[in-house]
Amino acid sequence: MKRVIAFFLVCIFLGSVVVTSWPRLFLPSLDFIFDSAKISRDVGVQQLQSAVVRLTVLARPEEPGVTHPVVQRRGTGFNVEPTGVIITNHHVVRNAVRIVVTFPDGTVCKVRDWSGKPELDLAVLELENVPQSLPSIRLGDSDRVGIGDRILVIGNPLGLENIAISGTVSRILDYSDDGIPVLGLAAPIHPGNSGSPVVDRSGGAVGVVFAGIQAGDEPQGLALPINSVRDYLAEIAIQ
Repeated sequence: MKRVIAFFLVCIFLGSVVVTSWPRLFLPSLDFIFDSAKISRDVGVQQLQSAVVRLTVLARPEEPGVTHPVVQRRGTGFNVEPTGVIITNHHVVRNAVRIVVTFPDGTVCKVRDWSGKPELDLAVLELENVPQSLPSIRLGDSDRVGIGDRILVIGNPLGLENIAISGTVSRILDYSDDGIPVLGLAAPIHPGNSGSPVVDRSGGAVGVVFAGIQAGDEPQGLALPINSVRDYLAEIAIQ
């Protein structure tokens, strides 16, 4: 019911909703690549980028009549603990039989276990055999986020890696009767940004991108507030 309500709200909001795993139906402006190169010169941004991972997922196909045993997906996630706890979207790892996590420095980790909350499109991955303390992004406070706040989104859109996108919080929508909000992002969100962290000016993650929306000629995004992630981490006993 929550996902239906969320879809309905977004349709009213901008008319066309497509999750960030959509097919490439249009050729987007690539200006964000050049902007990312400038943004990424900042040492603080580089530290954030070091904790944003590429997810390679082998999953059971969902389409009836599909003959091949698995399908491959790629997405974004970000590490929030030096011991290896990755936040991403449930739709990225749904029906997964194998998940490989690759850090920007080339460190490759396998997933020991994962759990998810499909109604929030949220998944948490716990890594195994972590070779060393891993770079991580601290959790911020999404209750302090306001419309117009500057944000940074870091992810792997359109097959690219570690792209830093600047933007603002454009809207805050109610997700359901439970009062769970959604952050609307005025930022160029593209396929592959699923699971990207939304970072505030202090360097804390305040959201997780879960969908893209097309507003006229401009791709924008939707993100789950990080306090909902924090609640789920406490629910599954990961502090």
